[in-house]
Amino acid sequence: MQKEAKIIAELQEEIRYLKQELANLKSLFWGKKSERFALPSANQQTLFFGEDVVEASLPKEVIKPVVKERKKPEEGSSIPVRRSIPAHIPRVDTVLEPDGVDLTQAIKIRDEVTEYLDYTPGKIFVKRIIRPIYKVTSAEGDAQIVNADLPSQPVAKSNVSAAMMAMILVGKYIDHLPIYRQLKQFLREGIDLSESTVNGWVHKHIKLLEPLYELAKKNIQQSNYLMVDETPMPVLSEDKPGSTHKGYYWVYLSPVDKSICFEYDKTRAIAPPDLFLKDFNGYLQSDGYGAYTHFGKRSNITLVGCMVHARRKFKDAHDQNEKGAKEAMELFGELYAVERIARETELDHTGRLALRLEQSIPIMNKLHEFMINQLQEPGARPKSLLGKAIKYTLNIWDRLNEFTKNGMLEIDNNWVENKIRPVALGRKNYMFCGSHDAAQRAAMMYSLFAMCAIAEVNPQDWLTDVLNRINEHPINRIDQLLPANWKKLHKEKN
Repeated sequence: MQKEAKIIAELQEEIRYLKQELANLKSLFWGKKSERFALPSANQQTLFFGEDVVEASLPKEVIKPVVKERKKPEEGSSIPVRRSIPAHIPRVDTVLEPDGVDLTQAIKIRDEVTEYLDYTPGKIFVKRIIRPIYKVTSAEGDAQIVNADLPSQPVAKSNVSAAMMAMILVGKYIDHLPIYRQLKQFLREGIDLSESTVNGWVHKHIKLLEPLYELAKKNIQQSNYLMVDETPMPVLSEDKPGSTHKGYYWVYLSPVDKSICFEYDKTRAIAPPDLFLKDFNGYLQSDGYGAYTHFGKRSNITLVGCMVHARRKFKDAHDQNEKGAKEAMELFGELYAVERIARETELDHTGRLALRLEQSIPIMNKLHEFMINQLQEPGARPKSLLGKAIKYTLNIWDRLNEFTKNGMLEIDNNWVENKIRPVALGRKNYMFCGSHDAAQRAAMMYSLFAMCAIAEVNPQDWLTDVLNRINEHPINRIDQLLPANWKKLHKEKN
């Protein structure tokens, strides 16, 4: 009987596990993608941190977040109020005179002006450079043929301008428009371009940017605090005819100086980051992927965990109504509420550390105690989502605590995750890269355009200017062309 009871118990456990897995898969396909978690509190505060949404209220004894209240509209004002069209947008005037009215003796009182946002499809034109050729005869009677020098081009003998090339590259790597789709747009304008020709332009112009990419990569490697993450990229390969190879982008971001570097590799094994970080010294923040534990063995590297990855495990359990997960979610909410205070009060690293020592450490202790106690409860079965969440979090607990020891460190690596999202969007549109070399070229452009976004630089303006200048720019001052430095130089000139 004992043997039969044991078998029945095991089968029941297996059924519970399979039901849970089925519910989790249904949630992935049809559930809400938001990571929103609301506590049933009348004093609830909304927290937005990166792309993840955490809602919580700290206890009354905790420092109250600074919340800017919306001003009440004055009596008689209409809501909503339409925003005026920005003044910097060019105006094209159309004057409409009254029909059937003799205006020769009329006195104009004022203009009634109505504005609409209008649009004319982007115009592509041919820039012709005309260089007159002259025969010049000197006083001595010597004759010579002269004309002006042709301005240098980014790519010699190419018949595409830097501005046009910038538009194509921005379209491909920021707007996620594959080249064949852009060619269809050109065709609607009556411009028939060969795909091989445009791909050749792309290849040659990206190659010009290699020194900038290598400099950004070097700057990243010299940082003392990096976030790292990886994301897959299917690539056509001769090794797999008729199918794609699953390559990876390894992404490194320095939160201190806002530099970022995408690097492509064929594998997700430890070799690529091991080579990239061979001379790195400092803090390395990542999720719990096992390959990163390798760096914890180095005396010059301190591993930092990502709180949001741990939180997601508990959120999955909470969504499946697992007992106990709610308490963990409330504690995570309190941790992020402390981070919100630090941001809204614009604390420096020293101030943020002091706040965490006072507020975050007690919450972390409560979270740890909760997990240890839950391991004794039947609701935290090893195969359950809650059991998996606790195991994951306890395995990286020391890393998760690092943010309470240094105010420079972030509580999670959401920054680098957010920079990876454009890759996912591009992957949905162009499906795969045509080769391993093409994947690395894309990594270069993702890196440079991400730095434009961080520096709040218009990528079209930046790339047009850089392509026009890079061939003749002194190599020892190449750093001036990185987006953040380029922005500073342009501000000084203006």
